[in-house]
Amino acid sequence: MTKERWEGILAFKAQFVADSGADPLACPHLDKMVAESWIRSRLAGVDPYKNAVNHYLHREQYEKIVKKSAFLIEVTKPLFDVFKNLIHSSNYEMHLIDTAGNSLLNENSYRYLMNPLEKRDLHFTLSSSESTTGTCAHALALRHKKPVQLFGPEHYLWELQDIVASSAPVFNENNEVIAALSLIQHLNDSPWAEGYQVLCTHTLALITAITKAIEAQLKLHKSYEKLADNNQQLLLANSELSAANQQILTTHDLLRTTLSLTGEAIITIDCQGNILEMNETARKILQIPPDSQENVNITGYLSKNCLLLDWVAEGKDLTDKEEIFYFGNTPQSYIVSMKVVLGDNKNGGLAVLRFQNARTYNLNATKRAGTNASFHFDDLIGESPSFKGTLSLAKKFSKTSANILLLGESGTGKELLAQSIHNDYRPEGPFIALNCAAIPRSLIESELFGYESGSFTGADRTGRPGKIELADKGTLFLDEIGDMPLDIQAVLLRVLEDRKVLRIGGRKAKNVDFRVIAATNKDLRRMVQEKTFREDIYFRLSVLTIHIPPLRTRSGDIEKLCQYFLSNYCRSNGYGKKALSEEALYLLTSYSWPGNIRQLENAIIYGINLSDNSLIEARHLPTDILGADKVEKPKRPPAMEIPATHEAYGRSSTLQEMELNAIIMALEKTNNSVTKAAKILNISKSTLYRRLRELNM
Repeated sequence: MTKERWEGILAFKAQFVADSGADPLACPHLDKMVAESWIRSRLAGVDPYKNAVNHYLHREQYEKIVKKSAFLIEVTKPLFDVFKNLIHSSNYEMHLIDTAGNSLLNENSYRYLMNPLEKRDLHFTLSSSESTTGTCAHALALRHKKPVQLFGPEHYLWELQDIVASSAPVFNENNEVIAALSLIQHLNDSPWAEGYQVLCTHTLALITAITKAIEAQLKLHKSYEKLADNNQQLLLANSELSAANQQILTTHDLLRTTLSLTGEAIITIDCQGNILEMNETARKILQIPPDSQENVNITGYLSKNCLLLDWVAEGKDLTDKEEIFYFGNTPQSYIVSMKVVLGDNKNGGLAVLRFQNARTYNLNATKRAGTNASFHFDDLIGESPSFKGTLSLAKKFSKTSANILLLGESGTGKELLAQSIHNDYRPEGPFIALNCAAIPRSLIESELFGYESGSFTGADRTGRPGKIELADKGTLFLDEIGDMPLDIQAVLLRVLEDRKVLRIGGRKAKNVDFRVIAATNKDLRRMVQEKTFREDIYFRLSVLTIHIPPLRTRSGDIEKLCQYFLSNYCRSNGYGKKALSEEALYLLTSYSWPGNIRQLENAIIYGINLSDNSLIEARHLPTDILGADKVEKPKRPPAMEIPATHEAYGRSSTLQEMELNAIIMALEKTNNSVTKAAKILNISKSTLYRRLRELNM
């Protein structure tokens, strides 16, 4: 599954759902088996937007189904128990499904199949046939009698978009399919990544190996029925049992290999804290050599006040709780989740822990939230002297760790420049953006500094890091800094001075290493004089100041930006190529642009959507650019109203006058056609428009 194929299937699926004439067999990204299943699902009337689990059976009916498959369930359940802990710790789901689509056994982290309608004499189970759920891995495995693995968009239901399902059929001694075994894993951010593809390969191999073990056990039980009559069959049964045990060992090794590829540390401990099992990631974090046989206790890495073992004894599960691990005398924050498996004795049971470095966890959360920096200096468009001077200054400042203040009108691209500076300074670190004007006064403090659990009503029970903490080893971009409340400025100043942040309700400050890039369209100097902005934080933030020029002063850049927005929007939204007419381009390059680049982009998008063909004319532009008296059709610029002959200007005595006369003569010969005049003068059309403006024509 490549990124291209993933996106291709998604795009076609949207078309297929909306257009009854779309043929899945013609989609180059779909496997034929899946395409045929999509067609059958549609013919069966399956709603692609329905819930995946919505089938209810009367208890009497369900008990008949279970009774009919009692032998299969009896054989399979011990295998489910073997892998129960590891399935829970990995957030996987495993199901045994009969040929009618009924879930006979299931093991998952969320327990959403625990019969919530028990008092109504109904039983809640899976409906997994094509006629009810559409294309799914177990339905295809049952139909085609072979292992099947489906990635998110290959499923017919949109609800199954975020899973990978691996399924293999179970055969009886007569080589008849009697059930399917399915393992479901939730997708990560990049399912087409090489490491994740290897993980999925191991998952399919794992589920296939387990079905082989089930089949071996089925054959083994059948052999036991004949032991009284034939001693030779006993030898055969022992051989099959040995093979089945070997298969289980192989399956266990496969699962351990799978867990080693997750990228997260996973360990199993007993109620005393002794580490019983761990994957390679956990071994590296805990700094335990691969060949070490020494017994290790988790308490050796935890603070004295940690209640982890108390929670194990109480059977209390944890989800994403921050704990401090000690490696020698060095404390490090980790995000811990724990699933407790209670034993038969009163001393507690076992617990499976999954933990991840807090900084890595926060960085991943930041990326999922869409605050990563995607722009670089090479992405910024402009050749005007003023803009090139700004870029040159920004590139010099990006090499230092000092704070930067970006000053410029609204819409000039301050955040894009901030992202470019970050990607030149610390591209591997997080880029955290906070708009000080967009967040209510009551929330800005918790957003900026974070809070501990129970700090206030409505607070997340596990606490939450603030923007400053998330920006550790990276950049904190404070947009609209002029709108930050004065009392928050005082706290921010202390953080900038000490490089330590204390969460709301916290007791211990954390060291942070970050650079601040602040931006505003306000006059901070005047605000300092008026006592509406603190002078001390102004000097802290304005160590290096960059003035971003407004678009109206960037001669020559408007046309380049127009062409970029035209090409980018048309390509992204499926439009054919479009171009600006001469008059439209003249109006755009003559306008003062109070909203700067953002307003220019909006004007181009407006024109693209209003025009019916490949040419955007002046009448397609927004009325604030045309002017109230130019809505119908803009008049030709005054430069086009020229005298009948060029002799009216007299003999030229300067270079400017010679150029003026040459332009007038060219326009005379071409009946005021700018395109033809530019060809006579051997210059570009945009250059001629620019010279007309500069000469006040």
